[in-house]
Amino acid sequence: MICCFYGSDEYSLQLAVRVLMADQTCQKIPHTTDDDLKTVMAALRQYTLTHGQWLWLQDTTVLQLGKVAKPLQDEFKAALQSMRPEKRLLLTCLQKPNGTLGLTKWLQQNGTVQEFPLTPSWDSTRLTQETDQDTRDYGVRLQPNALAYLVEAVGNQRRERFQALERLLLYQGERPASLTTTEVEAIVQTTASTALRLASQIRERQTQAALGTLHQLLDRNEAPLRILQSLVTQFRTWLWVKSMLQERRHSDLVIAQASGLGNPKRLYYLKQELQGWQAPQLAAVMECLLQAEWSIKQGVDALSTLKTLLFQLGAV
Repeated sequence: MICCFYGSDEYSLQLAVRVLMADQTCQKIPHTTDDDLKTVMAALRQYTLTHGQWLWLQDTTVLQLGKVAKPLQDEFKAALQSMRPEKRLLLTCLQKPNGTLGLTKWLQQNGTVQEFPLTPSWDSTRLTQETDQDTRDYGVRLQPNALAYLVEAVGNQRRERFQALERLLLYQGERPASLTTTEVEAIVQTTASTALRLASQIRERQTQAALGTLHQLLDRNEAPLRILQSLVTQFRTWLWVKSMLQERRHSDLVIAQASGLGNPKRLYYLKQELQGWQAPQLAAVMECLLQAEWSIKQGVDALSTLKTLLFQLGAV
């Protein structure tokens, strides 16, 4: 048996691995060098796997063009073709296997290839559908506005979504009534929800409060780049909505669809939130956010960069 799991939804992929292997033992081999591939091939040639029932080649690039020398790819393919049927091999990787490779074509015909894509954070319609289905699967009952809040709070992070649903299910107990937004907000304390509060504080020019929220996130060991990513996502939505509103030639439904709002009624609240802002100001915020992201990636101190950013945004 040969399986290949790939995609950016790491949490779902890991769950699938757990289900696949069940209680069986596993020999894990991270793919960092050519020697790791050779170790896998040597294990496949053995009569039995000495370190487990499964052989797991992690984060492999063997299915990508130009990442592994072709002779080695061909040797690896030959090892797969000759492996004993009772042996079990799992390949995992982030990128989609390159369909032009002979190895990939053979694997698609003789193994199981499954993708685990991460829903884009801007696609609120799909995120709402996914969250609603997960909520039903868990048996959690939410009012419509509470569901919308949960979607905003956890976004496309499935691990955080499931953790939130577990807490909500415990809180719900035997209660027949659906949970309210206030109840969900009190229980679901996630990075995304805290980052959403940070974005709102920036929008309201509450610099001191924003600094406090920033320290909360950093104290929880949240990655600075992930904080910035959440802010970019939120301000991009606000910029898109405000730009279309100022054009005065689009219906609310068109604006909601173009902005990826799962519920068009949310547009009413966004209009209220953005009353004190113009599109050029929001564009300036986006420029500052992207500049801060670039600086951190260049090695500039993250804390000082984020603090400076908040003061800059307070003056926009």
